[in-house]
Amino acid sequence: MSRKRLALLLLLVVVALFGAQGTTQAAEGVLCSADPSVAVLGSAINIWCKGFDRDAIVNAYVVEPTGFSEIGRSNYTVCMLGTRTTDPRNSTAKADESGTAAYVWYTQDGSGGAYPCDYTGYANQLGTYTVVIQQLDGMGGIKYAGKVEVTLTANPEIVGGAQVHIDDMVYSGDHFMVHGSGFAPNEYVNVWFSTPATCSGMTWWYYTGVSAFDPSEWEGAGVYGPGSIKTDENGNFAAQYSAQDHDGAYPCLGGWSVTARALGSGRGAEAQFTMQGKSIAGNARLWTDETSVPAIGQKYACWGGDPECGVAVTVHGSGFPANSVVNCWFTRPDGVSLYGLVPGENSDDSHAAFKVDGSGSFSGLVTSWTSDISYQGEQPGTWHVSCGTPDQKYSGAASFTVYGMPFMDP
Repeated sequence: MSRKRLALLLLLVVVALFGAQGTTQAAEGVLCSADPSVAVLGSAINIWCKGFDRDAIVNAYVVEPTGFSEIGRSNYTVCMLGTRTTDPRNSTAKADESGTAAYVWYTQDGSGGAYPCDYTGYANQLGTYTVVIQQLDGMGGIKYAGKVEVTLTANPEIVGGAQVHIDDMVYSGDHFMVHGSGFAPNEYVNVWFSTPATCSGMTWWYYTGVSAFDPSEWEGAGVYGPGSIKTDENGNFAAQYSAQDHDGAYPCLGGWSVTARALGSGRGAEAQFTMQGKSIAGNARLWTDETSVPAIGQKYACWGGDPECGVAVTVHGSGFPANSVVNCWFTRPDGVSLYGLVPGENSDDSHAAFKVDGSGSFSGLVTSWTSDISYQGEQPGTWHVSCGTPDQKYSGAASFTVYGMPFMDP
């Protein structure tokens, strides 16, 4: 079985069916523990599971508090690496002679980490994660599985001596200004944004979510712009940010914060703001064939690659201008909006576009690419698919459910 197929099975467990202990038992007597089970961001967490076959290769993934799931990899924001493995960058480990498998989760607090966890500019999402370790049976199922819960907390940092504010209401998809004052003249100020607690994953990137990030390095988190700004001779600055990433996706809705801090003077400030969504016209009719689809994705060929894509629904519309064109996009439960794709297309620019017939109707299959079947599972809950004319004078929306897959006993 290929590594990619192993990764596919890795995501076949639903979070909701797991309990909430620091040491937890699951299928076939596998017992897992974490040390520490409550950790401040930046800590290394040791995870053990015993009850596997001797020298068996096992796989691991994590599920965020929002239900978003992904495997732990050195090039993902959850860097959880196995021991006794030939490739330390992936989420596999080899059980020892007693059937015990071990992992180390290198949590991130924004300062980066040693190789191979070398990303900087972000902190992991806060809250309680479920870590799942499992051994496959070689026949398309799971032989043994265990899980343990780990809670990540912030390291409170008090900033003061300066002020930061945002002028107006912030709307998803727009630009907004951040202003700072009270800093030393002509010094550089670092700016970070923090996401709502309900934020799941990122926007169009298929990495896991971040709680705080440098907007110059992680535009996939939904807001991007300068991460370091030089103040003027009076200690003031003003910088513009986009609430839309470079690929057209909109960020999570809800309560955000922006933090500005100067390493030179040590002065800093924080301000809260609300990311608000925009309404659509709602003057056309839209519906889907599917009422619910799996979080781990569906079997359609996306962007010219393997038949492995994300959330996909068959959309039908009516009430649009005859012979016009409509574009379609998805909205997750956390408010992230991202464009849809037409399966089989091989370009990131292949946004889902359909030709409306003479009666004002259209039909087509629309899929996301934020959820790669082999590496992650999308946020469960109520999603919406919206379609509209490019000028947005005509649009409609339909809802459907994204569900996690149930735990599989062998």
